Amino acid sequence: MVGGSREPRAGPEPRRRDTRPTLREIRQGAPPRGARTIPSNTDRERSSLPPDTARRPDGAARRRSSQGLGRERRVRSRSEFQRIQREGRRVTTPSFVLLLAAREADGAAARLGITASKRVGNAVVRNRVKRVVREAFRRSGTLFEPDLDVVVIARAAAAALQPAQVLDEWRAAQRRLLKAARSAREDSKRSAAPAPSGADDAPSP
Repeated sequence: MVGGSREPRAGPEPRRRDTRPTLREIRQGAPPRGARTIPSNTDRERSSLPPDTARRPDGAARRRSSQGLGRERRVRSRSEFQRIQREGRRVTTPSFVLLLAAREADGAAARLGITASKRVGNAVVRNRVKRVVREAFRRSGTLFEPDLDVVVIARAAAAALQPAQVLDEWRAAQRRLLKAARSAREDSKRSAAPAPSGADDAPSP
């Protein structure tokens, strides 16, 4: 003390934040509190995707596209599937069985139905196969004529194909597909033709 004045008393030191990880954080593998984290390459890829894009398990980007098949180009009801399976003409390729059936002639584009059983793979694989088949059908152009319903039954080998490979396989069977389409139309005409007059009035023996 000098001249009767007192030195100011130092206040308490500020309490430091405990940055040590807790036991729970250690078990979960979380970074220490306050540590700077660097985003991984996967995080960077996801952040660079547009808002309407997500990642599929197979690594392909899911985009909301207006280029897919609309409802008017799909076989949707169970009764339609059963009719095509009952009446359709069969064409077999290494990865698919295609059933072609004629419908009422109105000039509308061919419609597609897809069947993929558990033999093809799990749910993720089956959904991917269906997407690939739809895209191949969309690109098929005039391969499938108007007024036809086509049911594509996927085999196990279809799980490894891309749309271009599916199209190549179908185009290799183009002659058989055209023949099946003609036969399906003839079948439809015969079933729609009226019965010969007097056939039901023939006298019984």
